[in-house]
Amino acid sequence: MMKHQHGAITLLITSVLLLCALILTLGSYRSVFYQIKRAQNEVVARQQHWQAEGGLECAFTKVYQDRDMTQLTAAASVGYFSTQCSSPLNLHQIVSTPVIVGKSYQLSAKVLSTSGSHITKTLRFKSDKGKGAIQTESSIKIIADASVEIAPEVNDEVLSNGAFDCTAMRFKDTVEFIANGNTLQTTLPIDTPADFTECNDYTSLSSNALITQAGSVPLGAFMSDFKHDADIDTFYNYFGMKKTPANLASVKADYFHIDLTSGGNCATLVKSAFDNGKEKVWVYGDCVISPNLSVMDGAGVITPRSLVVENGVFVTYGANVFDGSFYHLVDMSMFDDPDTSGTDLDLLPAHWASLTLPPGFDISLIEANSIYIDTGSFFPKGGIFLDTPNGLSTIKGSLNLDFTNSYNPFDEPSTVVWQRGSWHDF
Repeated sequence: MMKHQHGAITLLITSVLLLCALILTLGSYRSVFYQIKRAQNEVVARQQHWQAEGGLECAFTKVYQDRDMTQLTAAASVGYFSTQCSSPLNLHQIVSTPVIVGKSYQLSAKVLSTSGSHITKTLRFKSDKGKGAIQTESSIKIIADASVEIAPEVNDEVLSNGAFDCTAMRFKDTVEFIANGNTLQTTLPIDTPADFTECNDYTSLSSNALITQAGSVPLGAFMSDFKHDADIDTFYNYFGMKKTPANLASVKADYFHIDLTSGGNCATLVKSAFDNGKEKVWVYGDCVISPNLSVMDGAGVITPRSLVVENGVFVTYGANVFDGSFYHLVDMSMFDDPDTSGTDLDLLPAHWASLTLPPGFDISLIEANSIYIDTGSFFPKGGIFLDTPNGLSTIKGSLNLDFTNSYNPFDEPSTVVWQRGSWHDF
């Protein structure tokens, strides 16, 4: 009897212990299930966060490429970012809210309309000053009949050596200098920051030299103030907006227009427009500056002016003075004969032959891709911008370009950066 009682007690104790173990195990599993569920939620939340981060980076890239501030209002930005960023990344929306109009904007990316990760980051437009006194998408040939001097544009940021990065010329293809016993000098800049010390480099040439994407020939002839830039955007650097048909039309609407057919009378019409108080003049067609052009401010006076020549060759002959900035804009495809194979400028020589050029003009300067020939000491103080890709711009004679940005009526170009402190950058 006692033996049976001991067995029952042992069985009872074992059952109780097993029950306790089961309860503890179930409790543990419940905790494990909770931890698994929590981890899953955290993974989903993190995935949504990364998804939203990707949306902001995509939006930043689009703004950097387009640089169109008109699309960064709350109303316009949702649709603006939708096709290339929000939709491909399965985001509810990306919206931009101006913090300081024209200066900084807060971007917000949201994964879901009701919940999910929602992150923000602020971008800002900062000055990208220092692109160059001469900026060109065409090749440049400088034939010195006298001294050539260029006062460079200065970037505001100090280099590690305490000097400043100065740019006399920014170019896409090539720059060739033919000395003829004369010199090319980068001079001291005229427009400088308050803490300016010196330029990092100054080019000084007294013999023939060439610079291309591959570098300078002879080696070290051109210094860092002549900068090759395969991605140069002269339109943006001058007007501060992307080159689109809509933006081009918007820019032109603010100008006084002169339409020319054979290049004649350009100097007279341009001078008359500026003398009558027009500060922005747009010439459509060929422009031959002869007789001389003289548009000059009095001592201590700076009037911002812009002269644009569109879809025509530009020629100067004689001594000229222009206190303003110059922009040459040509759709070079207009000189490609559609009835011949390949893409070239085969109509350009005949176009030159149709022009009435000044007596004494050296026609040997005209080459197969010539689009700009200055034989008249034309040096706009507000800078020279040549938006003529695959063309050749020739400067023969002397050049004394005292670059002064104040003669350009347009704001300095800007670049896009993330606002420090609005992201994980500290």
